[in-house]
Amino acid sequence: MSASGLKVEVNDEAINRYRPMIIIADDNMTGSSGYQRADWERKRRQAEGQKATARVQGWFKPDGTLWLPNELVVLDAPALGIHKAERLIIDCTYTLDENGTITEMTLMHRDAFDEPADDTLDDVKDGKGKKGKSKKAKKSSKDNVTEFSDFVE
Repeated sequence: MSASGLKVEVNDEAINRYRPMIIIADDNMTGSSGYQRADWERKRRQAEGQKATARVQGWFKPDGTLWLPNELVVLDAPALGIHKAERLIIDCTYTLDENGTITEMTLMHRDAFDEPADDTLDDVKDGKGKKGKSKKAKKSSKDNVTEFSDFVE
């Protein structure tokens, strides 16, 4: 029985201690596809670690439409270190009680939802000038992005 493997390392500057992660590939990987997968995992886990929950009065946005998952909002929460940053609504919970109608939204950075590398997609260059294959989440037009900073305590 023989064993072979591919080792890829990516670093997250936000984490200053050694935290290795081993991922078993679900398909044959080359060095390039291994790097893309590792970078995707880094982005996904970084976004998971920066989830925010926002509670707003009412179930509807100022334009009269219902708050729904998969919509972009601009979050201004200085206490969380987030200053007018675009976030994706990943979950909404609507409640009605003695406090009135409340929408509780779970928000994450949109990069967490970029699709992992796929050989059928177009070549793109990453921030280091390396070619790879990636499909990004669609950039929003500011027309469909709602900005809010008034939260229910």
